[in-house]
Amino acid sequence: NISKKALALGMKVIVSDIPSTPLGMRDSGVEVVSFDDLLARSDFISTMVPLNKHTTGLINAAAFDKMKPSVYIINTARGPIIDQDALVDALRKKKIAGAALDVFGAGSAPPPALPEDSDLYAVFNEFPNVILTPH
Repeated sequence: NISKKALALGMKVIVSDIPSTPLGMRDSGVEVVSFDDLLARSDFISTMVPLNKHTTGLINAAAFDKMKPSVYIINTARGPIIDQDALVDALRKKKIAGAALDVFGAGSAPPPALPEDSDLYAVFNEFPNVILTPH
């Protein structure tokens, strides 16, 4: 459980109480906050939600506008949870400090890796503050 590891490292852990937040995330030491509060306060945002009607496009342009410019976003869930165009825009405008992704694009199932000859790979490769890994 990521929250337990983060707490052990001395991090303050906050989660958003969106409809898909499992009760197990409400561990001792974990603060449940509104989604807007999470966006405004976080130094690291990690998406760990299923892809459904509540989470598709969850991290969009409006969400990036609420984040601190020092935030790092990590998506290991499903590509469509983050609006890819909004992410690229946020990176270009330095609205966020960086991103780490192992899921990409619009599919519900993650590809094993982002093909190096893809347009999306070329775009993300522009940024030294983006890490791409296979899922």
